[in-house]
Amino acid sequence: MIQRIQSIYLFLVAVLNGLLFILPLNEMVSGNHILRLSIYGLSDITKQGDLLIVTLFPLIIIVSVSILLSLIGIFLYKNRKIQMRLSMYTSILGLGTTFLTFFYAYQIASTNSTELGFSVGLLLPIIGSIFAFLAFRAIKRDDKLIKSVDRIR
Repeated sequence: MIQRIQSIYLFLVAVLNGLLFILPLNEMVSGNHILRLSIYGLSDITKQGDLLIVTLFPLIIIVSVSILLSLIGIFLYKNRKIQMRLSMYTSILGLGTTFLTFFYAYQIASTNSTELGFSVGLLLPIIGSIFAFLAFRAIKRDDKLIKSVDRIR
């Protein structure tokens, strides 16, 4: 059934990861330059506009796969084992996104001698990973309930 709590958790994961396409992951200030790290890449924010310096394909791919897995997991409610795997993979991808973001931000900050900033985009993969893990636990709880009912019959 689509109205189960794990479906809501997986939908929230998809929404949070979808917000990463809009919100920046991190902003770094270096004198008169502002460097913005998003899943698209590193941009230099100037008065003329955004100038994309480096494109980061791994972040785009990981976030897109995470969204896809969470949306597929919503509709696999009849196959709980696959749904559990997909939710765990989504959680791992969220942690991978967080790790890559911190890695890229640290590399950029050390090469450009900038100060690391804080953005809401840094928290979204972590929160999404937590929701994916909560979905995993809810699916596992449903699986145990169904197995206990089958034993009674």
